[in-house]
Amino acid sequence: MSDSSILTSYQGGCPDTRYSNDRRYGKQLNYKLNTAPTAWVVGQWLLARQRGQPLSDLANKYCDQALAGTTNKALQWLIASALHVC
Repeated sequence: MSDSSILTSYQGGCPDTRYSNDRRYGKQLNYKLNTAPTAWVVGQWLLARQRGQPLSDLANKYCDQALAGTTNKALQWLIASALHVC
């Protein structure tokens, strides 16, 4: 029986996190962005959002910012051409 506070993975490395299935130690996953995502990542999020796929709150935030106005030429093209937003 595993403890719900213990992560499950085969990866190991950091003594701060214990994994339940293999009794190894490893590094906890980082879900924080230290830098802004690249334009191609935001573009993929925009396309996924257009297809109706669920996105995280953070991804939706960056999509909203791009749709509100961006200086990135690639995102401007994607928004105007592929997403048909004027």
